[in-house]
Amino acid sequence: DPVVRFFQGFLQTGMSTRLMPLVTEDAGICCQLIKNISQNPQRKHTIYNTSRQTVRVMTEMSWMKAFGFNTKEVSYKEFRSASKARKEDSPLAGYWPLYDQFAPYWFENWKSNGQFPVETRAVEDDCHPLPPKPSALDIVRDSREWAMKNGDIWPFDLEHFTIRLNMETVLSGPRELCEKYNLDFNVCIPEFALEGLSRIMDGVDAPNRVMPKIVFDLTSKLESRIHLHHIYQMYPEIEAEVINAPIFILGLNRTGTTFLHRMLDASGAVSCPRIEENFILPTAENLSKSPSGGLEDERLKYVDSVFDEVFSKLQGIHDMGIGIAEEDLSAHSLAFHSIEYDVYYGLTQYREWLDTQSLQEVYTEHRRWLKFVSWWRRRKGEPAVQKWCLKLPWHARSLEALLKEYPDARIVHTHRDFQDVIASWCSLVETQRTRFFDDVDREAIGREQLKSFALTLKRANSFRVKHPEVEQQWLDLDFEDIVESPVQTAEKVLEHAGLKLDSTVTVGISNFVAGMAAERKNKPRHRYEMSDYGISLESIADAIPERDIA
Repeated sequence: DPVVRFFQGFLQTGMSTRLMPLVTEDAGICCQLIKNISQNPQRKHTIYNTSRQTVRVMTEMSWMKAFGFNTKEVSYKEFRSASKARKEDSPLAGYWPLYDQFAPYWFENWKSNGQFPVETRAVEDDCHPLPPKPSALDIVRDSREWAMKNGDIWPFDLEHFTIRLNMETVLSGPRELCEKYNLDFNVCIPEFALEGLSRIMDGVDAPNRVMPKIVFDLTSKLESRIHLHHIYQMYPEIEAEVINAPIFILGLNRTGTTFLHRMLDASGAVSCPRIEENFILPTAENLSKSPSGGLEDERLKYVDSVFDEVFSKLQGIHDMGIGIAEEDLSAHSLAFHSIEYDVYYGLTQYREWLDTQSLQEVYTEHRRWLKFVSWWRRRKGEPAVQKWCLKLPWHARSLEALLKEYPDARIVHTHRDFQDVIASWCSLVETQRTRFFDDVDREAIGREQLKSFALTLKRANSFRVKHPEVEQQWLDLDFEDIVESPVQTAEKVLEHAGLKLDSTVTVGISNFVAGMAAERKNKPRHRYEMSDYGISLESIADAIPERDIA
């Protein structure tokens, strides 16, 4: 396989050459195309380009560094010379006529127009079912894994494929990107973010086969931080954006926050962030060329491909997708001060450290990010944001910092019977952990998450006792009311935020509720039990004595 050979050649020489663009094919999917077409008696065509290319990896860093391999990026000519010097010891020996033929398209880019001219309409007409496009990250992972499993027929040093999760490897690409944009690395990635990143990497103990995925998650977030700073550098007017009295929906996970958030988004009275506005942010150059359509459409396809595994794993639990209202997770995640990392990797020590942090710097960056999204939407021709509605259950853990940054915020706090909440959340955590680990300790998840939820409740309630002056900004909602009287509950939130109601708002909410009810009829129920995670009513009572305020 030329992909595996090139991958090994890059690692053998410590050099890599930039693919233009970074797209590839999956041999298994090509075989599926051939099989499905040949078994279709109603096929319309006779000649097919059996191609199902990956979505282009949109990174300004060296793609090898983005995946955790600290190679030096050089020209194809320099890489070729270093590889040929190894003669038969190079995995590319005997393949140079092939690579030289396609180098102007794959590496040097002087014959490529940005995408390969492959016509696939015949395949799309006659291949049923049509396999999904493969992920470039998955192909890199599979190529590496194949070589490591087949050492008996792969006579090259497999040690090259081992990824060592350390700061030097993860920060190499971001440092080069800061130099490219003439940005101060220490400003783009300040000490508090580096500390969070370091603690995450110290705690991760995942199989090496998933390390490219983990490293890519970290480097892509570092890259988004840099792009945001570069955008502010090119468009300083973003700083003048005004964020007025945003709504923050908080409460424990699985208390109806998502349903409420998306109802409010459907009202048209507020604006809610989307997954594609949280992560894999656009480059400043691409914004200047194409704020919408073109490059932005390509970025959305790429974001969709990156999160495809998450979307599919959470289907029926927490449905996600491009264009759908989502949590305002960007600032926490890109600052590496986010509980998501414990959810993914089981980082008990990291979570305990995070519990001691004020997160004030995170909320400063939160406003900066929110200003950018407000400006970006208007630049794309979308309606100007009048009122933001944000939703992240973890805000309840850091209310001091949140209200210091947003003193005029309106808080909506959702509540639900705790035993229903904890079981549902543990099931979601288990679903996420299985993306990285073959064996997941359910009882450990139960212990960890019960402790985490107890602290969230304690902090939220303690803050309210300590600060009675904010009660007028607070609205408490019961899960039963959100489910049984959704339209009235959503209207109550909008009134709490000082927004006027009209028939358009009510119709928008009502249509959303009707659509969700129809969807749920066809979806399997998400089933879970507390006992699956070693949690009992007694353990809940021990962790949270005052259960009436959950």
